[in-house]
Order: sequence, then C-alpha cells, then structure tokens
Amino acid sequence: MLERTRNVIQIILVEFLAMVMLASVVATLFARRGILGCPPDPGYAFGAFQIVVSLLGLAAFGWSLLGILRPRELPQMAFHRLIVSVGNVNLQIPTKEAGAYVFPTSHPSYALVELSFLGLFFLPAYILGLRPAYIGCELQWFYAQAWTFVAIGLFFPALRLVAWYVLRLRPVTSAVRDAHKATYIPLAVIVPVILFILGGVMGPQLIARTVDGARLAGGLAAHPEFEGRSLKVRGTLAGEPVLCGCQKDRVTVCRVATARLDLGEGGDVVVRGISEYGNDLRELAKRGVGRPVMIFGRLTTSPPPPYRTAHETCRADPFPTTGRPRAYLEMEGF
Repeated sequence: MLERTRNVIQIILVEFLAMVMLASVVATLFARRGILGCPPDPGYAFGAFQIVVSLLGLAAFGWSLLGILRPRELPQMAFHRLIVSVGNVNLQIPTKEAGAYVFPTSHPSYALVELSFLGLFFLPAYILGLRPAYIGCELQWFYAQAWTFVAIGLFFPALRLVAWYVLRLRPVTSAVRDAHKATYIPLAVIVPVILFILGGVMGPQLIARTVDGARLAGGLAAHPEFEGRSLKVRGTLAGEPVLCGCQKDRVTVCRVATARLDLGEGGDVVVRGISEYGNDLRELAKRGVGRPVMIFGRLTTSPPPPYRTAHETCRADPFPTTGRPRAYLEMEGF
C-alpha cells in the first residue's frame, strides 16, 4: 500500500505545481489588466521569470492531462528495506526485490484525494473571504490567484471522472481493482486535518450560547457571566450600518461596517464587522433592517479600540448615546 501511495502523492504533487505556477501567472496578467473595477497595476511585472514559471506550469499541467486522457499501467518494483539508524537519522536502504505491482495512472478514486487536498487550500480562501464584494484593489492579485488555483484544482478531478465514466478512457487490462487502496493513507491524513480546521472555524459558533433581550435584561453589565464570551446575540437591526475605511478608488469597498442592535430591555449592542465580516453585516442589513437577526461574536461592555486603515481611523462606536445600556460585539459570523 505504501508503494502505491507514493505514486498517488506524485500525481497530486505535479498537479499542485501546475496549479500554483499557472495561478500565479494568470493572477499577474489579471492584475496588470485590472479586474473588479480596479485600475491596472503595473507593479506586477511580467518578464523572464513569469515566462519560465508559465512554461513549467504548462509542462506540469500537460503531464497531468496525459495521465488522465491516456491512462496506462506502469510496472513498479517494490523492495524490502533495511533501516539503519545513524544518530537521529534513519536511513532506509533497499536490500532485495519484494515483487512488482502495476500502478494505473488514472482511476476515479484519485479524485477523492485531489478534492481533499484542494480543500486544504480552498479553506484559507474562504476564511479570508476572497470575494469581490469587498476585495480592495491592493488585493486583486490575491483574489485572482486564489480562485484560479481553485478552478484548476477542480478541473483535474472533474476531468478524471468524465474521462473514466463518460469517455471510458481506462487502462487496457483489468488490474485496477485494487487501485483505490492507494488513496487510504492520503485520505487518512488529509481528511482529519480538514475536519480539525472546520471545527476550529465553525465549531465555536455551533456550540455558542444564544442571548437576547430577556437574557440580557438590564444590559450586559447586569450579567457579568457573559462578559468577554463569544455568543450568538439576537436582536433587531436598528438601521443601516455606518461604513468606514472605504477606498478612494472604489467607494463601495469598505473595511469596516458598524451597526446597532436593539435588544429591547437588554439595551443596545453595537456590532462591528471588519473585512469580510463588514461585508457580511452590510449584506445582512439589506435583508433584515427592522427585523430580528442573530449575529455571532465576542460580547463586551467596553468598546474595542479604533480600527485604523490606510485611509482613516474607524471608531468602534459612531452612534450617539441614548441613555440605554450599551454593549459591544465584535462580529465573527451570523
């Protein structure tokens, strides 16, 4: 199984190199042209280095396509190994032939490893919120690079499945019945890592306690057990968010959005969303001004420090005092 795993990892590694190199070149071309309404950015040079990277990326891409569209069975030798320890270093020395096995260059089970491996890199793009609704012009290269990477990464498993099941491009012999065993070890490593990351990102929100005006009656100061905790706060969005840190060249792109929740007898909660959370708060306001909403974040009685952008300093509380109890929520989801 270990020998077969090595071959699958080789396929994934070459595909990864193609994804990284081609995504870098495509992102450079897009940034130089200008995307998302941004002006061209000539700071991203396209010269000899990018040409070499594009050629290497195309070579890796072509090698990957060849293995899918012209599937073949490669004879592989397996060896017994002698492990020799030299200090803290373990050396594995092949001693004698243990046998041979046939490795098919294409099998639909490999798509599971490709998708799982891609998930490790898709998650940061999703968590960082690389979406055009709030991406600034200084991040247009990263936006193009992230989603080009994802698009190429999805292309390989999709083509693999189409080639196998639709085009019927399969190896000549039937010695592929155990090919799926090569995916066991990579999946056993990658899937727990993805679940751990997802748990760290989504888990706190799933298990967080929900508070509303009744549970916060008299304001947060009257309920010190909730101070500094990450909670789901339910209230009424009292108006459109106050925007701050908006870019001069794209006035619709703002780093910070601040809104006020009316919790009735629980007082007011000032919600601040930064970066992608600011955009989420704006989208939530479009659907829910004057209606009950629930927002997840860290609840405190003291306003957080001002948020400074390249253009201005954004106050944590831009709303006038009302005499009602007031708390502050740093948004982390809804």
